Amino acid sequence: MDALQKQLDDLRASTIGAGATEEPPPPSSADSDGRGQRPESPLDVVREGDFPGSLKIPGSNIAFKMGGRAHVNWVTTLNPLLVNDRFITADIPVDANSPVGDNVDIMAIPSRFDLDLRTPTGVGYIRAYLEADFAGSGNTLRMRHAFGQWRNLLFGQTWSTFSDPEAEPDGIDFEGLNAISRFRQPQVRWTWPASEHLRIALALENPDPQVDGLTAANRRPDFIARLRWQAENEQHLQAAVLFRQLQGFPSNGPFNILDANGWGVTASGRWPSPIWREQDRILFQVNRGDGIGRYITDLESARDQDGVYDAATNTVHVLPALSGFIGYEHWWTKRFHSAVSAGGVRIHNLGIQPAGAYHLTRRYTTNFMWSPIPHLDLVTEFLTGIRVNRNEHHDRANQIQIGSTFRF
Repeated sequence: MDALQKQLDDLRASTIGAGATEEPPPPSSADSDGRGQRPESPLDVVREGDFPGSLKIPGSNIAFKMGGRAHVNWVTTLNPLLVNDRFITADIPVDANSPVGDNVDIMAIPSRFDLDLRTPTGVGYIRAYLEADFAGSGNTLRMRHAFGQWRNLLFGQTWSTFSDPEAEPDGIDFEGLNAISRFRQPQVRWTWPASEHLRIALALENPDPQVDGLTAANRRPDFIARLRWQAENEQHLQAAVLFRQLQGFPSNGPFNILDANGWGVTASGRWPSPIWREQDRILFQVNRGDGIGRYITDLESARDQDGVYDAATNTVHVLPALSGFIGYEHWWTKRFHSAVSAGGVRIHNLGIQPAGAYHLTRRYTTNFMWSPIPHLDLVTEFLTGIRVNRNEHHDRANQIQIGSTFRF
């Protein structure tokens, strides 16, 4: 590896000497979403001049920029797991017949491309952003982002205002951390720059309640308010509150709309480490609430974790949930770094739930990331996790992932 690195350094030096003025900076946690490119978090305000690297469409005033990544993962699952191309702790089988371990899956569905367009109007710039990957059924295209922005107003599908994708440690697992709130959904969001570093956001988002025993009835949007402090670099602190109503009708009964109220709070951030190297970062998130299962990655994968329908009383009981993680990114050199993380999710079970109901999961990861040249990342990641059911029966699974990402 040392010899290969020396050859690459010599090649870069000769390229610069032949006419290049500056070597592109190495990738860093500041411009990575943990999956090979900068997070697609929308801008707070769309302004002129915030569009580097764009091209203008001839004969128009529309500027655009294309990007994406080509990504492949080699996933080796060492223990029984109900899915083989990612690590989902909710899918660790407990007290059930399951596939044997030691499976290999090679997949490229995280590969993606995006298109960013902006055009001036008489009342400010308008932005449109589209992004898709190949995680749809049968490796077909799947929409990730599709939103428009005008000044402080955003409308369309992007990261939930309750989420904080920039607080997730670097990694290549397509599922991501079990305890994080990091998902996309349709919404309308207004953002107010209260000061140079402080932003306030208010949003109405798609409700989609997931209650065991009920068919969802989307009558009222979820309401989210967020406060974010952002420094000039990537360090930030964020807090948000969520209010929602879980509505639906019994799946095997008369059409009778039932409802229950839910709420949630979250706190997250990315902060420079006070020890070791200057580039190191501490990342964290804590989520607490009633009826917020679909906002937490592992509970959304498990499905129907917002609440439970009680047929005996014809009522809906919300499920209290708690989740959190902490991660650390360490830069050994400017092109070689690692990330470790630990996360947990816990549901306060109800007496009407079955013995095999989801109760608790824990997930631990460590990885090594090498960027031998700009825009190329080579990653090896080790993952382990445990699932505990309501009856305290549990099981564990382990996985190794090796991946490469070419960003463009």
